[in-house]
Amino acid sequence: MFQVIDSLPQVLVVETEEGELIREVMKESDTRALYLSLQECLKALTKLDVIDTEVIMTDKLQRQVDGSEWSWTNLNTLCWAVGSIAGTMSMSAASAC
Repeated sequence: MFQVIDSLPQVLVVETEEGELIREVMKESDTRALYLSLQECLKALTKLDVIDTEVIMTDKLQRQVDGSEWSWTNLNTLCWAVGSIAGTMSMSAASAC
């Protein structure tokens, strides 16, 4: 099952110069390799300190909600970060969040 999930294409939501939001499918490239490296790094940091990761992401989300750091780019980055650590926390740690 995890092999199937890993093989799904990575999709980013990007804003065009006209302000239109579009989906952009990432191709297997250096950019994809960079994203995978960042994902592994974020997973490792989460395993080292789950609570600190939760605090940082919750703080980033709060700044999106209150508008102090609102942008589609920041929201997309935060969503990617949250999704990239999916499955990293134990079930008990995840339900405590």
